[in-house]
Amino acid sequence: MPPTSASPPLYPSPSTVTMASNSQLPNHLIRELMNTIRFKGDGDAMVLLALSGKEMFPVFRYVVETHVFAVMSEKSISLQSLHDRLLVVLNVLKEGSVRLTIRFIRDLRAYCISSEFLPLENIKLTIFGGLDKSFTPIFNSFTGLEVLKFDFCSNRLDDFLNEVNDGNISLTNLRRLQARLVADDLMKIMSTTSSFPLPEDVSVNLDLHDVVPDLGSLQTFPNVKRLVMNISLKIGVSSAVLHQFSIIINCFTGLVAAKVQFSCDHYAEKNEFAEVLEFHEWLRNTNFSFPVEVNFQEIAKLDYPESPKIIYDQLKSIGYEEDGIPTYFVLKRQYGNVKLNHQIKNFDDYNYEGTDDEYWSDSDEWYPDDD
Repeated sequence: MPPTSASPPLYPSPSTVTMASNSQLPNHLIRELMNTIRFKGDGDAMVLLALSGKEMFPVFRYVVETHVFAVMSEKSISLQSLHDRLLVVLNVLKEGSVRLTIRFIRDLRAYCISSEFLPLENIKLTIFGGLDKSFTPIFNSFTGLEVLKFDFCSNRLDDFLNEVNDGNISLTNLRRLQARLVADDLMKIMSTTSSFPLPEDVSVNLDLHDVVPDLGSLQTFPNVKRLVMNISLKIGVSSAVLHQFSIIINCFTGLVAAKVQFSCDHYAEKNEFAEVLEFHEWLRNTNFSFPVEVNFQEIAKLDYPESPKIIYDQLKSIGYEEDGIPTYFVLKRQYGNVKLNHQIKNFDDYNYEGTDDEYWSDSDEWYPDDD
């Protein structure tokens, strides 16, 4: 309900703030006011406040650069932000306000790239779906691109990789890459025939549906210093999977640290405990020269093919402990440079509390954004 003559406004008018600014309104209060307006989704009011005094504009710029992102689709762009994990659309209706705000956007999430609102400088670019060759000139206009995230279907990834390999797309300033891939796509990037320049910080979400039939010839990546791999296993943890993972991670010869997250939902087999032992044996015998943090979450149907108590007792015999409830187990252990946290939970008692898609979570990044 809009404010009445007897009710206070949702936030002070720019003229009121200007009067206050003459009395040196503290910077933290200006930022609080700017964010309050952002939470209400009033982009035009943010711009009015920014232009109301010299102390206001730097705060406006900081808030836009830090908290506002642009979502681009065909011939349209929407400015959005988050408040308490809820999406807030920033209503910026005046053309001048749009152009001023877009100048300071540092986070672009694109389903389709249009040149109408470009150029944008020093951005973090997220691409959904892929790019074809018609976007190459626009892509290269992001001369200050340092952070790239993509979630391509395989045929579009081929187009993108071909443009990079042919030298038509330059990624010379890239310092962080985050990608969702299937195994075949990762092999294309790591192949000796690829010239994709992996940066110092790489995060990969890998959906592994089967053992890769042939890894082929893989190159090494001495420039990558920090690696995050989130691996969703559809086939369980077999010796073949662990062997291939060792080959892949050893290609990153310049690593100073790595984080690996395994997740697996499966039915327990008769050799369930044997696979657990095999996983620990692999960690014990794999000599990483850099610190590796391994988190492994298994959601298993433990009442098949035999009583779950048998598996529970086996797990306890090698150090697993109950984790909150009797059907959840956890083991934390150090194997040389490997710090392990392994959780095994019975599917029948599991309650998933996450979101449908946590790919863009800053937990996957070494330098999370200041939200």
